[in-house]
Amino acid sequence: TVIGPLLTLILADSRRMVLHVMPSALLDMSRGVLRRCFTCALFPKRVYTLSFDRSVEDSAELADKLHAKLETAARERGVTCATPEAIKSLMLKFVEQLHSIQQADPQVLEPTGSLRMNR
Repeated sequence: TVIGPLLTLILADSRRMVLHVMPSALLDMSRGVLRRCFTCALFPKRVYTLSFDRSVEDSAELADKLHAKLETAARERGVTCATPEAIKSLMLKFVEQLHSIQQADPQVLEPTGSLRMNR
């Protein structure tokens, strides 16, 4: 309840995101502590929650939304809370997508001379 908010104040800048990872049972309590610390007028910060599951559909729109959310958290010097399960699921989904790209036919990925053929 002291170290997390203090580290957030020290480390949060517009170039990197501060991520607090805690067990699922402590997520609500930890978010509450961070929100109480950062709702004051001296150090206002938004507290974001990263929730992710591998069963989410493969969608570029969802990936863009997640990227935008995390980028906004970093740019606004906010703090993001997550569970180890969410981080693991995100990393496994990333590796799964990399594997899918690696297994894809390169001819499909190469641009052609015609814009009509690129669709």
